[in-house]
Amino acid sequence: MNTGNKPRYYTIKEVADLTGVKQSILRFWEGEFNALSPIKNKFGHRVYTEEDRETICRIKDLLYGNSKTIKEAKKIIDADIFENVEIAVKREMAPSKPLKLVYKTKQVDNKDKIADIKKELSEILDLIKSMKQDGE
Repeated sequence: MNTGNKPRYYTIKEVADLTGVKQSILRFWEGEFNALSPIKNKFGHRVYTEEDRETICRIKDLLYGNSKTIKEAKKIIDADIFENVEIAVKREMAPSKPLKLVYKTKQVDNKDKIADIKKELSEILDLIKSMKQDGE
């Protein structure tokens, strides 16, 4: 368990040991699942995050525990990602308290910037919704 604020990173060997998935299978899954894309350190070695480890466990469960095909598992994983992004975007666009924007004369330019940002966020949400519908 990570006790500090610094995120925990794992080598491919550590992830293989923690998840019970062979290193060669992990490398194969990287090519099959967009959700699994560990970064590479300055030496070119794969570095996995806790989120990557959880994704691997989810893929393993779908393939081995639920007897899903890779194609079926991809669809489920992608749907999970789109749903999580859509929820996050909705949270950002609809805060629990109404926003009260106060502008001072020197901040007139910010009003236009905020309007542009709101428009872009709305377009992102629409894109996510259309991608989710295309995937169904």
